[in-house]
Amino acid sequence: MWIRLRRIIALAELIGLPRASKYLPAEATSHQKSAAAIWESICVVDRMAGMMFNLPSATKSYPSLHTSVISDSGSVNVQAYIGRLTDIALNVQDLDNAPSSERPGFEQVAKVFAVDEKLRSLAESTPTAWWTPSIMYMTAERLVQFWHHYFTVRTHLRLALADDESGRFRLNYNTCLSASQNMARRYIDLRPLLPAGFFACKTTDLQILTAAIFLTFDTSKVDAVSTQNNPQSNPSATLAAQLVDAMAAASERAGGEVAGKAVVALQSLQSLMGRPPSEAAQKEMTFNLPMLGKISVTRKINRVQRQQSNDTQPLTVWQGSLPGSENGVPPQGNDTIPFWSMDVLDEDFTFLPDAMYGDNFSLPDFGFTL
Repeated sequence: MWIRLRRIIALAELIGLPRASKYLPAEATSHQKSAAAIWESICVVDRMAGMMFNLPSATKSYPSLHTSVISDSGSVNVQAYIGRLTDIALNVQDLDNAPSSERPGFEQVAKVFAVDEKLRSLAESTPTAWWTPSIMYMTAERLVQFWHHYFTVRTHLRLALADDESGRFRLNYNTCLSASQNMARRYIDLRPLLPAGFFACKTTDLQILTAAIFLTFDTSKVDAVSTQNNPQSNPSATLAAQLVDAMAAASERAGGEVAGKAVVALQSLQSLMGRPPSEAAQKEMTFNLPMLGKISVTRKINRVQRQQSNDTQPLTVWQGSLPGSENGVPPQGNDTIPFWSMDVLDEDFTFLPDAMYGDNFSLPDFGFTL
């Protein structure tokens, strides 16, 4: 599909469709308007394919004809919304293409919030009621809204995984978590409504895996004792469990191959990360992720120094979530917290950045560009 799109774009460039669209006069003829509309559709399809499969766009350098998101009748123009969303998706890909070995700096933070502002502005241009469609029917709006939350997750994911005790990226973490939870709720309602074998089924199953892994990551930060006593205190754990059931049901339908593989990988990851930290616990597991291949997840143990009573540094949520801790201070007998890293074992994935290879590839630098 991607190669075929490249051929279509090349032919359109040869016959001058981009130029006809760019210099469309105010009193354009019907032929000129049709040429501009065809080129606009080509750009949207190309960028949507790049958005869905995380591939580079051939029309990135061409400006889009931004049609109003709200039509004259007051309803939301879904095609125009997708066009705006695909433009923003190009910026998300730029964030993913940044060197993963670099620690997030001010420039990267500024780029993330610039993309986030575009996403928020696009969402606010629509009526509030548009975001709560009926759960009885499959509509294009539901799929577009799912993609909107997906790119919100992608925008903040790298900084969210880099969050630490300082809380520097806590806003990114909370935004990513909220978007992941929204994705999960929408997927649970949306996936059964997608026609069996629909082209977007595999992509949707692959995209929800990003949110599911982040929810599992968030679940591992919550005190296991308090979660067991009050399961509702950890919505991430509840949604992650519901996602496994929804993806298992999707795997039994036509086009659910990705969902079936994702369920096995997700259950394995939840089993590994759900265990309490100890030296005797299992520290490594290898499983297959769809489109990525074999992934090695390693549990590393970092020593945490006990805080002094006169320490004025404010405590963070991470410290307060350690099992057996009181007032956010780890107990003397259990002074370890888990840290996770993922390594790509196969070496024939040419579409992955070079920084993803090697033994030093760690989870906080992993973009999860699924």
